Amino acid sequence: MSKQFVAIVTGANKGIGLGCIRTLARRAPSSYLNKRVKAKSSVIYLASRDAERGRAALRDVSAAKGVDVQLAVLDVTSGESIEKFAEHVRERHGGIHALINNAGTAEGVGGRTALFDSDTVDWVFKVNYDGVHAMTDAFLPLMHPQGRIVNVSSGMTYTASPELRERLLKVGSVREADAYMEEFKSAVRDGTAGKLGYPAQVYASSKILLNALTKGFAAENKAAHPNLLINYINPGWVRTDMGGAGAPLTPEQGADTACWAAVEDISGRSGVGFSNRAEIEW
Repeated sequence: MSKQFVAIVTGANKGIGLGCIRTLARRAPSSYLNKRVKAKSSVIYLASRDAERGRAALRDVSAAKGVDVQLAVLDVTSGESIEKFAEHVRERHGGIHALINNAGTAEGVGGRTALFDSDTVDWVFKVNYDGVHAMTDAFLPLMHPQGRIVNVSSGMTYTASPELRERLLKVGSVREADAYMEEFKSAVRDGTAGKLGYPAQVYASSKILLNALTKGFAAENKAAHPNLLINYINPGWVRTDMGGAGAPLTPEQGADTACWAAVEDISGRSGVGFSNRAEIEW
């Protein structure tokens, strides 16, 4: 692996993702993780599905000395796109130190349907669950032994019933998380998702199951990679396309905990959630 510190942020051409890029571009050289791995310089990949919007975002980023922010055209719903980018990173750097899975969508965004039905579940989960799953699968083999994976979740996960939260907090494998996801999709088709403890909101349900998936990945990698930390964060209510103009937090404020969990000293914690730089149960 090269002496460069390498980080990737998905969905980074706007909102919290761009906030993460701006934050890491400033913090990376002085971060705890950067010092631990004794990096000589840093490369931060601004991953965006849309190349033009990615280039526009890149022009709006100021980086500290020794930090190179580069555009990666990446569609997290495309296995081919992910594989191509992973191969680029492997050949160029040998591996990575931090991955922030931020790309996400919600019902009603971009004029899409806001119905709680199987079609809506499929296209929202394709980004929010399957996209994170595929990115993690592709980049886990490239992670530094002391690397970090941070999944951007939501405060809306608290809309899960206490009973559902209790079950999902016990998830111990990716297969188990996937089984819960399939159970949810089946319940949506049958009209029984509410009985399982899910809210009648696709976005919230996708993030509820993302938390479970994060716990599954963390549990599976704990023995073989004890210093690889995999967590999720609640960014708070942020002024983004999804959060709306009335939200109290700026994208940079929403990005703070994600970046902290990705590069600072979090006392070796893995398989947990964070909000405002503090551990949360769910």
